[in-house]
Amino acid sequence: MQKPLSRTLAFAVLLVGCAAARPARFAGSPAVLQVADHAPIPLPQLRDPIATLALASAYVRRPVVEALDPRRAPDARDVNALDEVPHSSWFCPGCVEESGDEGEPPVLPFRILASPPDSGGDALAAVDARGRRFELRGDSPDRPGMRTAAAVIASRLAAAFGYRTAPAFAIDVGLTDFSLPNTGDDGRARAFLGAGPVTAGSPAGGAVTVEERYRIVAVRWPIGLDRGPTPSNDRRHDDPNDHVTHLHRRTLRALTAVFGWLGLGSLGPSVLRDTYVGAPGSGHLHHYLVDLGDALGAGAVVRPHPGGATVGDGANPWVTLGSFGLYTQPVRPTQQRWLSIGELDEHLSPADFSLAPPFAPADRALPADVYWAAKRMLAIPDGAIEAALDAGRMRDASARARLAEILRARRLRVAEWAFSGIVPCEPVRVDAGELVLRDEAASRGITTGASPAYDVDLLDDLGREVLPRARLTATGATLNVALPAAEALDYLVVRITGSGGQRRAFEAHLRRRDGGWTIAGVRH
Repeated sequence: MQKPLSRTLAFAVLLVGCAAARPARFAGSPAVLQVADHAPIPLPQLRDPIATLALASAYVRRPVVEALDPRRAPDARDVNALDEVPHSSWFCPGCVEESGDEGEPPVLPFRILASPPDSGGDALAAVDARGRRFELRGDSPDRPGMRTAAAVIASRLAAAFGYRTAPAFAIDVGLTDFSLPNTGDDGRARAFLGAGPVTAGSPAGGAVTVEERYRIVAVRWPIGLDRGPTPSNDRRHDDPNDHVTHLHRRTLRALTAVFGWLGLGSLGPSVLRDTYVGAPGSGHLHHYLVDLGDALGAGAVVRPHPGGATVGDGANPWVTLGSFGLYTQPVRPTQQRWLSIGELDEHLSPADFSLAPPFAPADRALPADVYWAAKRMLAIPDGAIEAALDAGRMRDASARARLAEILRARRLRVAEWAFSGIVPCEPVRVDAGELVLRDEAASRGITTGASPAYDVDLLDDLGREVLPRARLTATGATLNVALPAAEALDYLVVRITGSGGQRRAFEAHLRRRDGGWTIAGVRH
C-alpha cells in the first residue's frame, strides 16, 4: 500500500508544480501615500546592544541559520500598490524643511556637556546658545576637510533621497566659540580642537591659541530622545507603530545601493538610530541616518605603511587570518592630490559592494528594491547635488569638481546595475483600449545590455492566459500594449518579461471601471 500512495503523492506534486502561478490581486482602493505610524506610544527603552554579540550574530549565527533556510526573501512589505514606499517615520522626503529650527545651523557659543556623545568615538557632545544638542567632530590632520565635508554632503544627499537624516553643518570655530564655565572644559576644548588641522591662524607649537580657527562638523543630534540603534532584523517590540519586520523593509534593503553610491561601506551601530519625538507618553519614534562622516570614502582611506597594509587600512582580513599575519599584503595608498576626498572614485561595481558588518536587510535586497533605489537616486536633481557640495564648504574648487564628477558617475553605475536586473517599465496611462508604459532605461539613457524586445502575457486573476503571448518592441521609450475589451473579464494582469527571461518581470494589474480599464497595482 505504501508504494502506490507514494506514486499518487508524487503525481499530485507534479500537477501542482505544472499549474500556473496565481498572480496577486490588488484591491480597488487608492494607493497608500502616507503610513499612519505616528500614533502616541509609551517611551520605548534605550537599546544598547552588546557590540561583540551583534558582530557574532552578523558574521556567524545569521549566515549559518540562513544557509539552512530554503525560503527565498519575500517582496518588500513597506510598499504601496504602485510599488513605491509611502511617507512614514522611516521615509520622508522633504522632512528637513519640515523640522523648523532643527535644520538651522548652530548658534555660537557651544557649551560642552559632561555626558558622552551617543555615537561615541572622538565626538564631543555640546549644546549651542539656543540649547540644541550637537555632536562635534573634526578632521584628521593629514586629510583636512575630508571627514567634515563627507558628513555634510552625505547627510544632504541621503535626505534628498528621502531618508530622515540629522542635519550637519561644516563650520570654523576657535576657543572663543566655547563657553567654558566648568573645570576641565578648557582642557577638553583644547584637546578636541588640537586633534585636527588648523584652518586659520598660526599654530603655536601644538598649543591651541585663541587666534586659531579649526574646521569641524556639527551634527544636530539627538532630535528628540535617542532610543539607541535601529534593530536590523526584527521589529521594535516596544513600538506598537512598527508593523513591518525590518528584514522586509525596502528602505533598509536599499541601503546597499545608496551607501554604494555614497561610498560608505562601514555600517556601525551609530549610523541607524531611533529617536522619540514628543513628550513621553504622547510621542512616537522616528528612524534616522546619523553618523555619515565615513561616507565618500572618508572611512576607507588607505595610508602608506612601511610594513604593508593593515586590516584597518585596506587589507583583506581573511588573508591576514589565513596566513597568521605572516603575509604582508601590498598597499595602494589613497590618492593625495585631493586631500578632502577619501577612497572614492567612479569605478564602482555595485554587485560586489557590501556593508561591514553584514547588514541583514541589505542581504535580502531583491531587484525591485535596488530598482526603486536607483529611481530615487536619479530623481535627485543636479541642483540638489550642487547644493550638498556647497554645504560641504570644500575649499579646493578642483576637489569639489572632482567629487561632483564621481557622484554622478557612481549614480549611473548603480542605475545600470539596477535596471539590468528587472524589466524597468512604469505605467503612464490607460486609454483607447491600450496600456501605455514607459521604458525607464530608454527614457533616461541607461545602458543595460538587454534586448529592447519584450514578451507580453495577458492573464486573468487566476493566472490563465487571456490572449496568446505577443512580442513587443519599444518605440523610443514607450510601450503600447493592446488590451482586450473590459466586458470580457473584470481583472487583467499585464506581465512584461525581457527576452530570454533573465530579468525580473513587470506586472500591471488592471480592474474594470466605467466600461474600460484602470490601473489597480504595479509589481516589479
